[in-house]
Amino acid sequence: MRTILKLWLRRARRAGETDDARLWEKRRDWIRRLAAGKSFLDLGGMWGVHGRAAFLAEEVGAERVVLFDGMDPTAEFSAEHGRRESAVRYVQGDLHDEVGVADLGVFDVVWCTGVIYHSPNPYQLIEHLRR
Repeated sequence: MRTILKLWLRRARRAGETDDARLWEKRRDWIRRLAAGKSFLDLGGMWGVHGRAAFLAEEVGAERVVLFDGMDPTAEFSAEHGRRESAVRYVQGDLHDEVGVADLGVFDVVWCTGVIYHSPNPYQLIEHLRR
């Protein structure tokens, strides 16, 4: 039984990696289509992805890119930011703070994936994004 479990876990891990790669390919397509020549706000784009969407938006020609997140910038984000000599602006703040979100200004594209379901008040978060 132990061998079967190990094999199943190995296969599940590989499937997750494949699914993640496919998901990011779709996200890349969306960002390529939506961000070029536009202002781009990546909300919550630090945890686990280290600004990946923000850097891609910059790469495809977004005019202005801001990453807004509650956590400190990761070492991976900082290293990639430096390597690219990136103009992505990082702002740390609370997504539930209406004033903090409003201070970011208006954006053509708001990218917010994997964030809303973590919110203690998803409706309030969506209201802030709408403004």
